[in-house]
Amino acid sequence: MKIKTKKGILYLGVAFLLCLNSIFPYILIENIVLETDIQEKNLPRLSSQYINIITPENKTYIGGMQGYYPATYGFENETLGSDPIEWLSIRSGGTVRIVEEVGTHKNVAKIRDIDNSGYVSFLNQFDSNKVSGTVEFWVSTNDTSKAFYMRILASISERAVMMRIENNYIYCQDSTTWRVVKSISNNKWYHFSIEFDCSTDTYNCWIDGNLEAADYGFRDSDISSVSKIQLYTTNIEVDYEIYVDAVGYSWDINYNIGDNFYEGLLLSFTNNTKLDWVGYSLDGQSTKTIYGNTSIPTPNDGLHSIQLFGNDSLGTGYHSDKRWFKVEAFSNNYIEDFTTTTYMDDLATNSSGWGSGALNLPNKNLTVNVFEAPSNWRSSKVQMSGDIVYSANYYRFEIHDISNPSEPILLSAYSDGCYDFVISGNYAYIAAYRHGLIILDISDKSNPSLLGSCDNYQTHSSITDLYATTIEIKGAYAYIWDMIHELIVINIADPSNPFKAGDWLESGGFYGEKMIIKDNYLYLLTGNVIIFDISSPTSPSDVYTYNTGTYYDTGVISGNYLYLPGQYTLDILNIITPTAPAFVSSTSTGVSGPQSIAFDNTFVYIGGNRIASPNNYGLVEIYDVSNVVNPQFEYRYISPCADPSHSSMIDTIDVINGFSFMYDYRGYYIIADFNLIDQYEAIAIGQSSSIYSGTSNVLLTQLLLTVSEELPSDTGITYYISADNGTHWEQIIPNSVHAFEYLGNQLKWKAVLTTSHLYRTPQLNSLSIAYLPLLNGTILLSPLNHTHTNDNTPYFEWEDIPEATDYIIQLDTSTTFNSVDYRYQKVNNNYWTASPFLQDNTWYWRVAGIDSKNDVGFFSAYNILYIDTPPGQSTLISPENNRYIATSNPTFTWSEAYNALNYTLQLDSSNTFSSGDLIIYSQILLTSYSPTSPITDGIWYWRIQAFDNTGNSGPYSDVNLIIIDATIPSIDQPNDKSYKEGSTGNRIVWNSNDINPDRCEVTRDETIVRDNSWDGNIIIIDIDELSIGTYIYTCTVYDKAGNSNSDIVTVTVEEAENLFGPFIIASFIGIVMVIGIAMTLIIKKRRKIE
Repeated sequence: MKIKTKKGILYLGVAFLLCLNSIFPYILIENIVLETDIQEKNLPRLSSQYINIITPENKTYIGGMQGYYPATYGFENETLGSDPIEWLSIRSGGTVRIVEEVGTHKNVAKIRDIDNSGYVSFLNQFDSNKVSGTVEFWVSTNDTSKAFYMRILASISERAVMMRIENNYIYCQDSTTWRVVKSISNNKWYHFSIEFDCSTDTYNCWIDGNLEAADYGFRDSDISSVSKIQLYTTNIEVDYEIYVDAVGYSWDINYNIGDNFYEGLLLSFTNNTKLDWVGYSLDGQSTKTIYGNTSIPTPNDGLHSIQLFGNDSLGTGYHSDKRWFKVEAFSNNYIEDFTTTTYMDDLATNSSGWGSGALNLPNKNLTVNVFEAPSNWRSSKVQMSGDIVYSANYYRFEIHDISNPSEPILLSAYSDGCYDFVISGNYAYIAAYRHGLIILDISDKSNPSLLGSCDNYQTHSSITDLYATTIEIKGAYAYIWDMIHELIVINIADPSNPFKAGDWLESGGFYGEKMIIKDNYLYLLTGNVIIFDISSPTSPSDVYTYNTGTYYDTGVISGNYLYLPGQYTLDILNIITPTAPAFVSSTSTGVSGPQSIAFDNTFVYIGGNRIASPNNYGLVEIYDVSNVVNPQFEYRYISPCADPSHSSMIDTIDVINGFSFMYDYRGYYIIADFNLIDQYEAIAIGQSSSIYSGTSNVLLTQLLLTVSEELPSDTGITYYISADNGTHWEQIIPNSVHAFEYLGNQLKWKAVLTTSHLYRTPQLNSLSIAYLPLLNGTILLSPLNHTHTNDNTPYFEWEDIPEATDYIIQLDTSTTFNSVDYRYQKVNNNYWTASPFLQDNTWYWRVAGIDSKNDVGFFSAYNILYIDTPPGQSTLISPENNRYIATSNPTFTWSEAYNALNYTLQLDSSNTFSSGDLIIYSQILLTSYSPTSPITDGIWYWRIQAFDNTGNSGPYSDVNLIIIDATIPSIDQPNDKSYKEGSTGNRIVWNSNDINPDRCEVTRDETIVRDNSWDGNIIIIDIDELSIGTYIYTCTVYDKAGNSNSDIVTVTVEEAENLFGPFIIASFIGIVMVIGIAMTLIIKKRRKIE
């Protein structure tokens, strides 16, 4: 009996090509919106329709409109104060609201975290799951030290892209490792562009157009798609805000990657009917759907039209009139808000307010007189009384007559030291430092005389020197603070015989700067405010210490309020209950070092200095405190003693009815009349230093001035501009493009303020100048024009422009450089290697330089580059090298080659592919092929070659060797076997043969009795010693291709014959016969004998 079987192995392979979308970094060039009415007469007039366009207006726009960035979610149509539509907000720790403006962005989402027990989340669900794509947005925060997370997710537990802001850095997570990618600053907007690919579990992140994270791994692996973006705070940090604007998705058909990098134009409108659908058309192009007010990309320079269309629920169509507008590009912008003096020309400017937030006509000169002090020691106090001024300068007490302010007279001086004094009647009570208390009789101002003194009041036995620094008087008692040790109470009932009456000791020691008495309470300023109860005059007791961390060393009381100037602040306390003073308000000031304070009518005058470069300058700031809850800044008076070579400071000041006497520590007394504050000079100039300075290769051609001004009647401001450093001034009209008559590369501006009214001034709040200095175009070096190449990553080079800090290289398949193939790259060298690769095509390329102001210069002429590359090389997949194949029609598979249109498969019995056995299969469109005709058995070599759509051939793949063996092994059919139990020499012999033998297997009743290699010769199986029975022997032979053949032999073992019984019987008969014969013979013998 014989069974033949044939086994085949089928190899199937599938190859996938991962197509990556290549995104170039985008380049941000700041363009702040400057607008001017269009003057061209050829612009169509506007009319009214059912839909009315508000913006863009019928104007010329310089760049985009400030603050509006095109995006999928730009929040332009959101209600201020509301939650953003289509965004999920979780606000367990704060709020999410739409706010009007933050920095240079308008209509933004503000995420505010105010509770460290919760967090704030801002999440948007994509319209469908995304395998790959790009997400772009802007982010700013007021505190970059606090943590804020940004992530793209499949689910909350399946995290793809993970980023965060913390510790003044941006971090991106690469798999499980956080990496620092960029340092950042508070209150600055940053642009993020995140390209993700779930097929590779990687992402790239561009920040402000620079690739900061390349091929970073997802936080969690094996994410097949993502579905949402989430921005959120933590439940640890508190009291900070994050701002989000212009979120764009690459799958949004109305959004192109990079659209939100630039400011766009706000398309806003009203309609007088309810619309179910709205769309717009720019320049007659196809209509794009919008969902309300939105930002659109700023079109190219030139004249444009835009029109809105809408349908109501019944399908009735409506449309607006066409709105015409013009776009011109000025990429450089100078903004002056007058909060700093960086660009002020000190010599040419005589207007006031530069550095304080607005430019005004100066007030009439307040300074009545400045005269040198008899001593150049610093002043510790001045006090006016009619025409008399008393002054202390630490070392002496002076009396001045200012009845003629232009010629003040020093009447007398007492030189035993004077840190502080109190004038009461005809007596001057002086804290005379080491001389203790001195009492002078000043009834004769020209000849004061010593009346009494007290210098033996100290309590500390370890202290030998006296340090009386400040004094106050109440009734019959003088209170003196002795430097850092104690409050001394001196009885002055008899001015000629003062004596110590009590004290209050302080063990720690601190410096007492000033004392003020109101009612039964004394306020000691030591940095803190210590309040004493002096209702028992000789036993003062401290009842309260006010300490906020602000250092107070001077103050003044008026009514129930204590006014305390600190560094850049004016704090006000309600002291109606001295044992529990109440904070009222704190107002920011411009005084960095307050030294003195005076109260006059409803005004507080703070004297001191302001930190500045190269030297600090003395000043007085005046605040109206008629409303103590909200004091108002009124005026800043700069000391006339200030100059760039010397620091100055107003040490002391006293004011009576607006007339003041003060001391500048440069050694001058100043008399000023603040009643003249409201009167203005008739004319003044505000002029800038150079706001732009270019090289000789750069010329200023045009500019646009935009101003924010207030012009009361009888006032005016005239503006001038100069491109040649002030050699020629050209008058300019705001909001109108100005072409320079005198070209140059040094830009200045000038404003002339005038008034014909004594109490009115024009005010220039801010101005913005957009200007256009351009670098010349460069010369392209390589590739030369009309170069043909097969390199998809060509090397580009151009002549260096010395003034250029960076370059932009543009590439496109169209000479318009605005097709779908358009690419551009910002580089900081005069060469670049294309990355990612360029597809085969005809490419146009050009280069422009970028200067230090980020201005893009003139582009070079373009060169043409023809790229035609051969296809890539495939990798053989199946059959593998050195494989035996059991079929004559195997399936061949390989990887897809780059840019391949079809493939050719070659088979040959020679690895040179030159024998007569060569078989060629051409025009294969897939990456697998099964020959339709059988391949003969034998050794074969195979390889693949790719071809593109122009017939270019790629390199051959590697070569694989295969052995085709579709023939099964041969095996004969020996007869079945039978033998008697116990017999020997029984065996089965199979004769078998194959050219590629491998192994054989013999089973007996399905139990393997032999399994070993087979060399193609006979197979012998010994079958002796089997028990009686029937056995099935199966022999299967295999070749190396997996072919097999089998034969079955049946073996029968029979019972052997039993010969022992007959032998016994025969033997017995023989014995009997022998015995019988023997006995017969014996008997015969006996008979014979007998």
